[in-house]
Amino acid sequence: MKIEIENMKKDAPPESFGVFKPVGHVVMAFAALEDQQAAARALKEAGFVDEDVLHYSADEMKAQVDHDMANAGMLSSLGQDLNLAKAHRQLAEQGHSWIVVFSPMTELTDRVTTVARRCNAALAQKYGQMVIEELI
Repeated sequence: MKIEIENMKKDAPPESFGVFKPVGHVVMAFAALEDQQAAARALKEAGFVDEDVLHYSADEMKAQVDHDMANAGMLSSLGQDLNLAKAHRQLAEQGHSWIVVFSPMTELTDRVTTVARRCNAALAQKYGQMVIEELI
């Protein structure tokens, strides 16, 4: 069975058991808004188009996590998704801004990882079907 990975839409984020799970995407957090903005420019220079790059403010990420916590199914606690959501909320509470990048192929993920390192990302995580990989 082949699973189709699609570019996510901000108004309809992909979920697994009620928790945010953007398979085929890299989620990055930035302590400084300037670093997030620099990363957005670097991603464009690396060939990503606007539809591939979603921006979240700290308040938007807190709202996303709060929604997840309210809607999480019992099975969401089996993996690391719920724990990651809690960690994301903690960073958002500290004011981190976010970028979510559609990067289903290794080559694209490598480009995103380079940008994350260069632009001082606090975290960069690649969401796969079964595993969430720490990139930095």
